[in-house]
Amino acid sequence: MDISAHRLTESQSVALRQPAHRMHFMLPPATMIDNAIQRLYKDSMKTLTITEARKNLSRWLDAAARGQDIGIILGAEIIALRRVEVESTDYAQREYAAAPEQVAAFADSTEKRYRRLKRSGKLATISAEQLRKQLE
Repeated sequence: MDISAHRLTESQSVALRQPAHRMHFMLPPATMIDNAIQRLYKDSMKTLTITEARKNLSRWLDAAARGQDIGIILGAEIIALRRVEVESTDYAQREYAAAPEQVAAFADSTEKRYRRLKRSGKLATISAEQLRKQLE
């Protein structure tokens, strides 16, 4: 690239002639930096106010479930909606700090109770249609 093609303003040419220890660099104002960061978020993430998110919450949750970046503005922060995997095998351990032995014991007792109720006839398996009829 030919440097002579670029024209310097008078203040730029004066700044270039000063010794390095006397040069002052102008940083962009903080608002310009904030606006640039905000533009990056807007380009890669759909940001919503709480009111906008509330109006069509199921739409935004569906979009987040499909992998789209959705953020809700809360004060000066953006809270991201992201899909997370919940695995039932470790849920009790993470949420309730249950030891693996406790989880296994609970699973065994639940299975035994299920079999006992099924044998006694207190627990029945019904179809979705049968359930609808019972609820009417």
